[in-house]
Amino acid sequence: LRYIRGAFSEFFQIYFSGKPRGSGLHWDEDPKASEIVISSEVPISHETRQDRPALILARGPISFMHLGLDDMDSYDQATGQIIKRMLIQGSLVVQALGREIMESEQLGFAATTALWALRDMLQRRGFFQVGQNVAVGAVSQAGSLVPADSGDEVYATPCSLPFHFPWGAQVTPLDLP
Repeated sequence: LRYIRGAFSEFFQIYFSGKPRGSGLHWDEDPKASEIVISSEVPISHETRQDRPALILARGPISFMHLGLDDMDSYDQATGQIIKRMLIQGSLVVQALGREIMESEQLGFAATTALWALRDMLQRRGFFQVGQNVAVGAVSQAGSLVPADSGDEVYATPCSLPFHFPWGAQVTPLDLP
């Protein structure tokens, strides 16, 4: 799960690092030079955000999608070792934060469009399916996402980014000759 969150974070960092400086959406490794915050910190502190737009990444629920009888991929008769495979199905929820409703909404739409258009970047990193059936929710006050603001001046647009990620496990019986 850490890998999934990290892959999405890196995807958005790479995408927004390509935005021109001065556009209000340029991401930089140096937090002082960055015009946008990309973080998994919830709630996000005002010191971290500093009135900049932000993408807050949080994983939604996941479930295991079974692929066949007992999910068995292979069985070694000599050792009794079994390899099982399945897909992790889940979604990443991105909260696009902005000082104005339109800023929040446009940031959320930009993030989902980037994922949809460039999903092959994540597929090359192991995702089975990603960037399809993305959804942009309705704008609301940020509330508990930015506690120091009490949500009065920060707006959030939730974006749902479904994914499927292959997973496997190796089971080896103990105490066999």
